[in-house]
Amino acid sequence: GLYTELLETYFEDHEDKDGIFDCITTCLLPNIDLGQKQMQSFRRCIVAHATDLADISVVQTARTLLASAAELLEPTAKALQDSYQQFMFLRTLLEPSLVREDTSLRSKHSVPENVRTTFQERYVQLMCAHEPGHVADYVGLLQSGDLRLDRVLPAFEESGVIDAAIVLLARDGLARDAMDRLIAHVQSQQHALTSLIEAANESPDAEATRETADDLIEAVQKYTKVGIWLCQGQST
Repeated sequence: GLYTELLETYFEDHEDKDGIFDCITTCLLPNIDLGQKQMQSFRRCIVAHATDLADISVVQTARTLLASAAELLEPTAKALQDSYQQFMFLRTLLEPSLVREDTSLRSKHSVPENVRTTFQERYVQLMCAHEPGHVADYVGLLQSGDLRLDRVLPAFEESGVIDAAIVLLARDGLARDAMDRLIAHVQSQQHALTSLIEAANESPDAEATRETADDLIEAVQKYTKVGIWLCQGQST
């Protein structure tokens, strides 16, 4: 259809690449009747060019689809091969306040609940790779049952965000499991610290050894505080 051809011209050689988002928004306005066949073709074109859209602006891609074609959010996210682009796509939808773009452009549309549920686990898994320090804070804001343990715990442990695993297990009523995992993790940190100290005499790089030791001590202190938080939570 003509509308699909118009969209394709933006991908081929169009000077105003950003204008593609206005094009999509305009073509999907309720008063524009594309007809069922043309509409299906137009939407297929959007998903097929998911990476091209994200290369122009992953944030604008997410916002445009949220406002004009929420049913395309899921297939577009799946079509993004680059994990960081997918992470930022989901962040724009789930944590828009953290996206550093013109706040006046921030979408006033809310994410459909079924889409939010589908995206949360994938977002947390991607966050383990791209921003592990934020995982525990994000998980702490979710409701019990929002994340399935078997889907996210392997990613938590693989990326070392044990604090997020503890928060999630404790909130789901698995405090004993949380404490066992925490104790095992702290013991492994202490073992690494002991081994480092024993090997210090043989190490030619004292500065690197000291930095590693400081990092390990900081980790032990952090997870000791997590353990105190866990005990306090159980005692109340």
